[in-house]
Amino acid sequence: MLADVAHGRWHPVLGARPATNDEAVEVSRAVLAQAPQLVPVYAHRFIPAGRHTPGHPVLSVWGTDIICYGHDLADYIDREFSVVDEDAPWAPQASVPFWKDFLG
Repeated sequence: MLADVAHGRWHPVLGARPATNDEAVEVSRAVLAQAPQLVPVYAHRFIPAGRHTPGHPVLSVWGTDIICYGHDLADYIDREFSVVDEDAPWAPQASVPFWKDFLG
């Protein structure tokens, strides 16, 4: 994400964009330090960390491009590694502060 910011990309979740890319990276670094950590699952797929917070969707994080890849870990594994019914309902809801704001 910091590399995207360094190259001029900015997401409103990060607040007001500073005037320079260097300042933007520092602001982003501070904001990310306060965000719930992401636990690597596979490649650039992550699940937000947290106690007593089961059922969070698996997120694909590629810079500031963040999308859901599964309702939860079990659903993600089914979707990523086996054949899934394309007509099955698909409406994952992110529930972790900060990360959910990238999805909406």
